[in-house]
Amino acid sequence: MTVIAYSSSQYVTPKSRTSLTEICLAGIVGFFGAMGTGSSLNPRATLEHAAYVIPLDSKKEELDTSKKVTYLTISEQLELIKNSFGLNMSAMAELLNISRPTAYTWLKGEPPKNQENIYHTNFVVSQAKIYSELNLERPDNFIKRPLFNGESLFSLLKMGETISELEYARIKELDLKESQTRASGLKKNAFRTSDDVLDDLA
Repeated sequence: MTVIAYSSSQYVTPKSRTSLTEICLAGIVGFFGAMGTGSSLNPRATLEHAAYVIPLDSKKEELDTSKKVTYLTISEQLELIKNSFGLNMSAMAELLNISRPTAYTWLKGEPPKNQENIYHTNFVVSQAKIYSELNLERPDNFIKRPLFNGESLFSLLKMGETISELEYARIKELDLKESQTRASGLKKNAFRTSDDVLDDLA
C-alpha cells in the first residue's frame, strides 16, 4: 500500500517512511471517526483511509529551509572574475563588454541596470567559479592563449560561449605539464655553477 502524505503546499508528496506509532494513532483516530459517523467501512478500509491523512514528516522540509543560498553582490562578482582569471581592470571590463568607469562603478556596489549586462555577468561568474576550481598554478597563462581553434578562453567568454568540461580539462592538463617543466628547469638550475653560466654567455 502506498502511503501518501499531504503538506500545506499544493503538491502531494509521497511519504517514504512512517513510524509504527503514527500508523497506530492514525488508524485509531480513523477507526473511531468512521464508527462515530456511522460509516460502513471495514477495519482494513478504515486504516487505509486513515493512512492518507498522516501529517507530513517535517524533517525534510526543515532541512530544505535550513539550507542557505549565498548570493554575491555585484562587487563580489567582479572580484571573483578578476581574481579567478588573473585580470586587470581593463581586461575585466573588456570581458564583461563594459567600460572601465562602469566596472569601477559596479565595484563600488552599484548594480547593472541593463538586463543583458546582468545575464552576461552571471554567465562569466559561473565560468569563473569553474575555472578557479581547476586550481591552476598560473591561471593568467591560459586566459588569452588561443587554445580552441584559434579562439582563447577570453574571447569565447566575451562572446558568451560556454566552455565544455573537455576544454577545461585541456587547460588543466597544460597547466600540469608546464608546472612540471618549470619545476624541472628550476631543479636543473639549482645545480648550475658560475662556470656554467659563464659558458652560456661565451
